[in-house]
Amino acid sequence: MNCCFDLNTDANTRDQIIFGEDYDESKYLGGTRSFKELSLEQLNKLIDNNYIKKEDAQNASPEIGDFWEFMSNNKHLPYKLGGYTVSTNRVDYRTSIDEIYLNDTSVASKEDVYAFVKFARYADEFNANDDCFRAWWD
Repeated sequence: MNCCFDLNTDANTRDQIIFGEDYDESKYLGGTRSFKELSLEQLNKLIDNNYIKKEDAQNASPEIGDFWEFMSNNKHLPYKLGGYTVSTNRVDYRTSIDEIYLNDTSVASKEDVYAFVKFARYADEFNANDDCFRAWWD
């Protein structure tokens, strides 16, 4: 990960994009705050405003650009991302993504299942069944 030194440090706007509310240090337990439900539109805003870089990756997860490309190529499906943000009080201030999921698999074709399996098959936790598609990297 190319940490934090050239990222936009306006945490208030970052948290508005991700959580829909102003930055509140008390919500950062241990200096981090988890999120779910991050859409492609929100990811685009984070990238466009330099809160996150496409070449960054958290541990064994794909690069942000890989998540972005997968979601961009599969806009017809409501994929969401999960991860966490790091407080401005820490030197490793950043936004990390380590999860992708689709809760409504009824809208997915066989080709969609194949694309997800191909993208996420090496995740630490992986599900592709009738209930959901989900991948999480440690």
